[in-house]
Amino acid sequence: MSDQIEIAAWSAYWRSGQDGSCFEGGQSDIQLAEIWDAFVSQFQDGARLIDLAAGNGIAARWCAQAARTRNLNLEIEAVDAAELNPKPAPGVGFRSGVRLESLPHPDASFTGAFSQFGFEYADEAQAASEVVRILAPMGRLRFLIHAHDGDVARDIQQRVHRLEEVLADDGPVGLALTLARAHEASDTKTLSEKERLVGAAAAHLQRLYLNAPRDDAAVFYSQAVLSDWARRDRYDPSDLRRAFEGAMRNAKSVLTRQRQMLQVAQSRDDMVALSARLAALGLNSVAFRPLILQGGHVGWVLDAAKP
Repeated sequence: MSDQIEIAAWSAYWRSGQDGSCFEGGQSDIQLAEIWDAFVSQFQDGARLIDLAAGNGIAARWCAQAARTRNLNLEIEAVDAAELNPKPAPGVGFRSGVRLESLPHPDASFTGAFSQFGFEYADEAQAASEVVRILAPMGRLRFLIHAHDGDVARDIQQRVHRLEEVLADDGPVGLALTLARAHEASDTKTLSEKERLVGAAAAHLQRLYLNAPRDDAAVFYSQAVLSDWARRDRYDPSDLRRAFEGAMRNAKSVLTRQRQMLQVAQSRDDMVALSARLAALGLNSVAFRPLILQGGHVGWVLDAAKP
């Protein structure tokens, strides 16, 4: 059940049109594109590549662009367990509903396999075995993997804490939902008890604005529900309740994704173990290094080759 909840959360994220990068644009995206350009430079015309746990395919598109720049005709397939909503990408085909633990491809199907912050979400043992199976002799592999103690993990931890606070029963979102349900049911007792907490919830929202990270879900959902509650007389009570239930559901989906990101982030010891696993499966030249963006450690870059 937990697995299905997590996939549903990611499906909602990709269906909203999100691109797939964990970073807020700028120099980080440029540096990531350079990483994929270097990866593509290892292949010859006609190579087949697979983007694993691709999301809406930002890495696949970067690889396709790098291939065009080099006048290479590459075939790239981007797969993910979640439902996707990718932008059109020349040279890239997308497949939803594909788990890394059971890839629907014949042995030695691809010249290259890559993943940008996706492989670590799968069961490592099964996914590693599958990736090695579909990689052709002389094939290349590159994974970017979340770092357990990296800048992205610290940012996500802050966001998780803020979101957990606002979704609590007396947090802005939790309180507004209780009030909306009582309002629809004409439950005057609950309304009287809970309306006294609205001032504290509004003060909580003002505190959230201080040092808020960019695109903070805690601020977004809190502001939306408290604003609508203040104007509740403009709405049908049932519509208001449904809107607040939707806000709670969407916020919980964000929280699910963020918690999972923290769970799958890898330490140096984890990367040593993954490297050993890939070597035991027959890959060589297995090596990893820190991924440093904007002066901070955000992840790992792992490379390997199939003899």
